[in-house]
Amino acid sequence: MPKSKGKILKWVLFGYLIINISGCATSKFPPTDPQDPYEHFNRKVFAFNMAIDRTFYRPVAKVYDAVLPWPVKTGVRNFFGNIGDVTSVANEVLQMHFAQVVADLARIVINTTIGIGGLFDVASALGLEKDKEDFGLTLASWGSKDTPYLVLPFLGPYTLRDAVGAPIDYFLLSVWPYLKANTLFYGVRATYYVQYRASLLAGDKIVDQAFDPYVFVRDAYLQRRAYLVKEGKEEHVTKYIDNNGIYHRRHRSIPVNSVLSN
Repeated sequence: MPKSKGKILKWVLFGYLIINISGCATSKFPPTDPQDPYEHFNRKVFAFNMAIDRTFYRPVAKVYDAVLPWPVKTGVRNFFGNIGDVTSVANEVLQMHFAQVVADLARIVINTTIGIGGLFDVASALGLEKDKEDFGLTLASWGSKDTPYLVLPFLGPYTLRDAVGAPIDYFLLSVWPYLKANTLFYGVRATYYVQYRASLLAGDKIVDQAFDPYVFVRDAYLQRRAYLVKEGKEEHVTKYIDNNGIYHRRHRSIPVNSVLSN
């Protein structure tokens, strides 16, 4: 069995195990949210994740945030964002949003070349705003809506739909499986997770001070995902590139031909 397929199988089996465990989870009290039928189980996993985060992830992220100057942190974020645009383009193809595919391909070309491997987000400065898509949103565009909320060990909040989409994004729709797994690769991956956790530091105080941190994180996640699903449905109704070659998005426009010619 190819290595990549073996990894996918592990993810599927892991998801199957989690779903069955959560399906067996019971509580003396009914769930407070109909979209969170596994609340009793989810709360235990959430408490476990928070303990790991406070012990390891958060301290490492704080050191990263304190040591690196802002321009370096911005460059690192832009670099990984440029890699993530590849996954977004793949999902836009699956969602048949072809005008946005053209715009985001232009982002990748501009940021990879002029932006020196994505360290500088030149495309955004030119008006080509980032459009982040994932396979969970693709499944939503295909009709998968309001699936149960699920907290996964180490990975955090998901819905069942998004948990199914995550391994698809990584193993099939990203560049990561095609890179050689060596010391540099693992170092880059570790840097990705550290910078991602560092980007969430601003919200730590809010979560810690919430009356019920679990409910706060759950509601914030579900509202954010619902917004992205609605946004994707509404934004792509209109064409992003009109007959005059003008790129339109969120009340901003820029001639696509002039951008690509640069």
